Amino acid sequence: AAGWRGGTRLTVSGTVFGADCETPLAGASIQVWQTNAAGEYGPGQGTGGERCCYLGAGLRTDAQGRYRFETVRPGHYKGEAQPPPAHIHFEVRHPGADGLLTELLFEGDPHLGADPPGAVVKLEPAPGPGQGALQARFDIVLAG
Repeated sequence: AAGWRGGTRLTVSGTVFGADCETPLAGASIQVWQTNAAGEYGPGQGTGGERCCYLGAGLRTDAQGRYRFETVRPGHYKGEAQPPPAHIHFEVRHPGADGLLTELLFEGDPHLGADPPGAVVKLEPAPGPGQGALQARFDIVLAG
């Protein structure tokens, strides 16, 4: 599965909150999926027979509602002249709140329009070893 290799390392972290924007939600389930750095979700990208996904994960928030995962910065869709902005899909669920399906987008993306289809975050240099590694914070609020 060479599809995940290469690209700029990216760490995404944040907290999932309840509708009051203050109460952290422990045990929220988060599903994420995205393209690799080359803009491919999986084998067969752009052929009509694509399979998903090289890069995807399922995780849960800790007792303080926090989550964290490491990936690579997603690429724009391979083979598309006018692709959507690079993004990571998020599906977030918790028994005490409504679920959320959204996309995490990145400030400065050349395909980011005036009305982005998700949450836009700023990428920052990540501390520690790994030249060029990035980090992003994405806090999520679930309605009641």
